[in-house]
Amino acid sequence: MTVTIGRRELLAALGGTAVAWPLAARAQQPSGPTKDFVADFGAAPAPADSAPALQSWLTFARANSGSTLTVPVGYFLINSNPGNEIGWAGFTNKCKNATIQGSTTGVTKFNRFYMGTYSNLQYTYDTAGRIETAAAGSNTITLVNSGDASKFSVGNWVLVCGLGLMRADSYPLSFQYYEYRKITTESGNRLTLDAPLAYDYKSTWPLVRSGDLHPTIDYGGPAMIYRVTHSEFFDNTSIIRNITVDPSNNGDPGVFQGCQRNYVVDGCTFIGTGNYTTFSPSNCASCRVLNTKWSGGVGEVDKLVSYLEIDHCETANTTLLFQSASVDRCVIKNAVGKFINGGTPRIHEISNCNIQLFGGPSFFGNTESLTLENSTVEPAINKRCVERVDYEWTGSGVFRTPWTSSHITTAFQYAMPGFRWAIGNYQGAQPPGYIYPLPGIYPDDGSPPFSFRILDVYGDASYFYVKTDLTAPPPDTKTYSGEKWSKFHLYACKTLTLTGISSAADLSYFAEPIA
Repeated sequence: MTVTIGRRELLAALGGTAVAWPLAARAQQPSGPTKDFVADFGAAPAPADSAPALQSWLTFARANSGSTLTVPVGYFLINSNPGNEIGWAGFTNKCKNATIQGSTTGVTKFNRFYMGTYSNLQYTYDTAGRIETAAAGSNTITLVNSGDASKFSVGNWVLVCGLGLMRADSYPLSFQYYEYRKITTESGNRLTLDAPLAYDYKSTWPLVRSGDLHPTIDYGGPAMIYRVTHSEFFDNTSIIRNITVDPSNNGDPGVFQGCQRNYVVDGCTFIGTGNYTTFSPSNCASCRVLNTKWSGGVGEVDKLVSYLEIDHCETANTTLLFQSASVDRCVIKNAVGKFINGGTPRIHEISNCNIQLFGGPSFFGNTESLTLENSTVEPAINKRCVERVDYEWTGSGVFRTPWTSSHITTAFQYAMPGFRWAIGNYQGAQPPGYIYPLPGIYPDDGSPPFSFRILDVYGDASYFYVKTDLTAPPPDTKTYSGEKWSKFHLYACKTLTLTGISSAADLSYFAEPIA
């Protein structure tokens, strides 16, 4: 039985028997030449520095599409020139359809495997262009300024995006809606894309850095596109198999996936300590993580990942942190052991897992839908709210907050068109089965929460506006944890679908009420 519920409905369909899923299919096989890290490029296990051998293979792989590097058992150090545009960064930035293959009979370890690069998606003014409002289903977009047409050409990959979530300096940027598309024709300021848009984009959404423009970075917010700087390297697949990243010998736990279209990570282990970030998918259209283990540290799922699949994986003493809704769809299935899921992205599907689940992104945006199937769930809800005092009621369903507000960043984080705000205080009760107290949106008299829908957001020179479906200001007659309300809260998700779930908690607290 499957149910889709809101807060006002009784929770149903709990319990059931887990169903075994078949083992995930292995990644595609490489098609180019295969070279050995030791025999062909002179690498040697620690204490030797294998960075020169890595550079030699990268030079070879750039000239030979589909290359595979096999690495035998051993602990290999990349200690010289491990920086952004060299070292492992060249693997994802300059190689075409390359594979790194560790040993299948022993452990292949590196002290560094940092692959992040800023060069392929830069967000600078010379790669960015505002577009007119565009509707889902359209495969054409129109640049607002005809002068921007010179920045784009047929064959370019672009990031179509809007509704910016972060005002702080960050890489990559964060958007509630985005998609990767390729330009197929260009006529003046009108561009045709290789596939229809999945989402609506509005030119009136507020500028993220209004009144505080960055000298080189266009932080966006309204509907816009960014050009992928090197489309020839973006439209590729990188495969990493049977690699352990162990930073204990002068290393770095960070493994930053980014700036190629597709990634496959299979049979790997990422070791971290404390709050240091380990494997962090980012900046790609697809990332499939199979038979892999996070061990310690924080597995931060970064931003602008269109599809993330995590199958037969383990989080041993690691929280997989979804900081943002800027992971468009994530599928987690067949978890090994107890999986710790610190937040939910825009669309989240979980099946056949024993999972500790924090509802809603940790910091930015919100979850459209959460689907739980044949799993055991230990829940919590991330508290994401704005201050009542910052939002002035102006009538006709509109609140406004000045750009000068010290809390203006939270407007971009949590004022999401299409989602509901509920009034209340920061913290409420802790129902049975929940790890932490809920957001304090439940009145002390036991009546239902008071919530309303956000219809739109926009801005002018002085204010950030929130248009709602309210016909009058929120009521001020009830108390929450003994006090008058002081916050506007987001719910954990818009819709929740449960099938065969075992939980000691009432999971309906996650979902918006069905109006």
